[in-house]
Amino acid sequence: MRSSLWKLVAARAEELDAEISINPGRGIDFGIMAPDGKIWSGTDIHEFIENSVSDDIKAEDELCKDALKQMNDGVEDCDIEDCEWCNS
Repeated sequence: MRSSLWKLVAARAEELDAEISINPGRGIDFGIMAPDGKIWSGTDIHEFIENSVSDDIKAEDELCKDALKQMNDGVEDCDIEDCEWCNS
């Protein structure tokens, strides 16, 4: 990743013990998974995906900004009854 914001995304993910997966191919495609047994605060999701068919620096900056916003509130325990993600 080329964006200067990418370092902030990686650092915030590390603080939260979240896992980043970068999917190679056309454009930009990456996911950030909350730690086991956790979801992103204020949501019911374990992983959020950021992607763009464009791979220019402006698109990457926007995806990084969105990822930082999504991670802003941190993570919380998953209390979804019979959560398929946690119980798989």
